[in-house]
Amino acid sequence: MNMSNSGLDLIILLLSEISNNQIIGKLKFHKLLFLLINEGEAGDIEDIISFKPYKFGPWSPELDPLLQLMEDEKIIEIQNIKTDAEYLYEDHENNNLKKYELTKIGIKIAHELKKIHENRLKGINYIISKYSHVNNETLLRYVYTNYPGYKEKSIIKDKVSKLSIKEEYRLIFPNDKIDENLISLVGIIEPMSLEEEKQIIDKLVLGGN
Repeated sequence: MNMSNSGLDLIILLLSEISNNQIIGKLKFHKLLFLLINEGEAGDIEDIISFKPYKFGPWSPELDPLLQLMEDEKIIEIQNIKTDAEYLYEDHENNNLKKYELTKIGIKIAHELKKIHENRLKGINYIISKYSHVNNETLLRYVYTNYPGYKEKSIIKDKVSKLSIKEEYRLIFPNDKIDENLISLVGIIEPMSLEEEKQIIDKLVLGGN
């Protein structure tokens, strides 16, 4: 199967770099790929895998046929598994959702693709480190906050609240240890009085003296 310029290579590499070589849920798959194209230096794939506003935000009409092709070629295995609260808003039936996992064949193909697409891996791992660990609600809140045009047809847009500044900071800097005193000054936590701010500044700058 010729994967040149098909977008399949990007999907395989995404699965190969993520934990356990699997993505659980159609919603998360669509959103991770959307963010990879928009924030992970994979914009050149946009003409091949496009996204449109749909009932849960950005959705690609090309992704599901590509995943089905990959299953037919035994590159991935697609299974139904039971859902839970982490997969809120998942578009599933009978309390099931999809798990997409690379097979041994898929892992072997990914190994070869990594030699060809080394430039892709940095962007892919950037997206994985930021978004793969968050639940569906937080992921949707981020997408709806930062890409509001894609929520116009969403059937749940009124249920998904805007992402707080603190949540957005943690998504942007997932590995940073936040100094609660410092970020209070820029309004990431609760507002405080001038006297309270002065006390924090004294503590930070003057060591509390």
